[in-house]
Amino acid sequence: MYGTILVPIDGSPASINAFDCSVSIARATGATIRAMLVVEPVEYELADEDSTVRSATRRRGRETLSSVVESGAAADLTIDRDVREGVPYQEIVALAESKADLIVLGTRGLTAEAGPGSTTQRVLSTSETPVLAVPTDASLPDDGPRCVLAATDGSESASRTADHALELAANVESAVDILHVIDETNPALADPSQPMDELVRQGGHDLVERLRTAASERDLSVTTAVTRGVPGEEITSRASTVDADLIAMGTRGRATPAAQLLGGTTVRVLRQTDRPVLLSQ
Repeated sequence: MYGTILVPIDGSPASINAFDCSVSIARATGATIRAMLVVEPVEYELADEDSTVRSATRRRGRETLSSVVESGAAADLTIDRDVREGVPYQEIVALAESKADLIVLGTRGLTAEAGPGSTTQRVLSTSETPVLAVPTDASLPDDGPRCVLAATDGSESASRTADHALELAANVESAVDILHVIDETNPALADPSQPMDELVRQGGHDLVERLRTAASERDLSVTTAVTRGVPGEEITSRASTVDADLIAMGTRGRATPAAQLLGGTTVRVLRQTDRPVLLSQ
């Protein structure tokens, strides 16, 4: 399934954790890991940033890159390294286009204070390569995820991600839980007794059933649910209920404005969950 997994390293705990998750998937799929460090040129750095801080950050990045490469090699995995200069998200996306089937990326870099960092958001919004976004405290079993939660809203992005999640689950022999959330914040659904609510409910069941059939065709163990609530909260709650190791969802829902980098539900899940999140455009 995966030939190469690209893991950007910047010396942050999130990037180290992302590398650990990539090791889990590489073991399960036989993929090669390419660890990369992007050094930003001076013209992109803040004018008031201390040169000592810049040097320490670069040194930490290079030391971390060497450390993770050594640890991967000790685990009998094929590890390549790549050091580039440029704008981080642009270099990550460009390298992934030619040399990777999956990007595994920490959700918070060294400069991020809360939620997904700016580099993560830009990679997610511009990369055609699927991305596994890994929170700082997230982990995966040594042999890959044992349960994958696939959340779908019927958008193209969610459908592509769900297909990718089913392929991953089939490769690692993981169980799959399929979820659709009826968004109670939608004003059109304020009254559950109205015909529109029943239409939306039936549409949700149809979406879930199509994915259930696709999972069954791959001989996967599958469970399903259609719930009502705030989508981000329902997704993170369901992940806990079924003990999912990984959440799969789209980067943008049907109602996401074109100018918005990521959908609101996607951002909320990335901020709230302690599980890796698989996303694709």
